[in-house]
Amino acid sequence: MWSHVKRVSPVGNQSGQICVPSHLCNPDTINNYFIEVPGDNKIDKSTFNYFNSNRLNNTEFNITTATESEVYKVITAIGTKASGHDLINIDMVRISLPVTLPIITGIINESINTKIFPDPWKLAKIKPIPKSPNVQEINNLRPISILPTLSKTLERVVCSQLTRYLEDNHILPETQSGFRRGYGTETALLH
Repeated sequence: MWSHVKRVSPVGNQSGQICVPSHLCNPDTINNYFIEVPGDNKIDKSTFNYFNSNRLNNTEFNITTATESEVYKVITAIGTKASGHDLINIDMVRISLPVTLPIITGIINESINTKIFPDPWKLAKIKPIPKSPNVQEINNLRPISILPTLSKTLERVVCSQLTRYLEDNHILPETQSGFRRGYGTETALLH
């Protein structure tokens, strides 16, 4: 559905260059704006109480170590070609897999076992993307985080386990369509 909307919308059907005024080209200005976008991250007490009182008491979630097969499957499924701040893109990782797969799997499993996410994998390149072809204000830009490839790999290994746990234990409401495989705008409209 969205591919059709994008094709006919003025934003998705761009044939020329996007015009960005010079006052919006200062990286520090853009960075400072993006830092402030999330705003206050304090959770209100009623939300905290709801989640605190609605925990599952009979199930336990533990992240388990990954097999080389699982890591291989995750790496081959990554579609983006962008490289993070380390300049390692997915093609480099895929080409080196015959030699590096046991090493990458070992690093991922060490991270899972120690419950430590490697610091270099926490850094992202932030790319400002215009929301429309005619950018006049800084709030017409949206930040895209480009993470290191190995960071994405670890996140997807853990995400697949967490998703399986949430689905198997029926924790997610049937009406939740966002961020779920096989669900989308159409299923949201049907519920």
